[in-house]
Amino acid sequence: MIRIVEICLLMNRLILLSIIFIPFFSNLYFPEKVSSVEINCNSPVWKNKDRCKDKTVVKKKKKKRGPELLTTTGEIKYPFTLEKIGMLDPSSGKTIPVKLFSENKDFIEIIPKNGEKSNIDSESILQWSVGDYSEVKFSGVEALASGGGFAAGAIIAGGPAAPFLLLASPFVGMMSGNVAYPQWRVLVRELGDDGREKQILLQAVNEQNAFAIRSLVSKASGLKAGVTKSSGEIDILREKKLTKLENESLILENELLAAYSKGEVCSKDSENNKVMRYDEIKTLINGLRRSLRIEETFKNICSS
Repeated sequence: MIRIVEICLLMNRLILLSIIFIPFFSNLYFPEKVSSVEINCNSPVWKNKDRCKDKTVVKKKKKKRGPELLTTTGEIKYPFTLEKIGMLDPSSGKTIPVKLFSENKDFIEIIPKNGEKSNIDSESILQWSVGDYSEVKFSGVEALASGGGFAAGAIIAGGPAAPFLLLASPFVGMMSGNVAYPQWRVLVRELGDDGREKQILLQAVNEQNAFAIRSLVSKASGLKAGVTKSSGEIDILREKKLTKLENESLILENELLAAYSKGEVCSKDSENNKVMRYDEIKTLINGLRRSLRIEETFKNICSS
């Protein structure tokens, strides 16, 4: 009986205490349970919430986009500038970083990081081809699906298949900073101002740039991939190069004779750059004349 009375008294005391302290505890602030989900104060949902108002919002910098190279229909946009591509240096077999620039479809400038720039005269393009080395596919040729294993230096020498072997070669070289060989290549065959054919191999680091390069070359040349100018078109081009070289020879001859004697101009031991160029032009002119089936040999003041 005494035990029951004690229990009743204890319960009365607890009830009394709860009545006294309930208002006190109701004014206390208990933080909400922290969620394990990361709160992003940059998001529209959280940026206006109380817990995000005092926080510094970090704005992500937008990446600077390069100029649009093509229109929505795939046409070239001039002026055209494409950086961070590679070009084969035939003297070393290495790929050097270059920039392509074109004000219009008549000329394409190749600007290396170090060294002198060079031009591709659109009219002088004989043929161009493109290669997707990721799957070993080449435009204009189907017989070289297994064309690997040729070092660049071994195939530059020439031959009918040389341009395609150059395009297919997996050992052309890597650009500085790249960890893998670029997989897209565009090969341009051009008739130089000296009447000699040269090959220019451009390497793109991604498929988008490769498409831009092939569109640029296609627009400039008026040729489809793998198609070569006809013999008649090439003869007309050679005639233009021949006329240009003959004019250069005449101008240079008058300039040299005004400053030097005939003996100095015709000296085979001369180290004068203009004298050496004068002698070289004669050789180039006669080479073009032979290719055009012109029997008469070109002569200058040094001809015997």
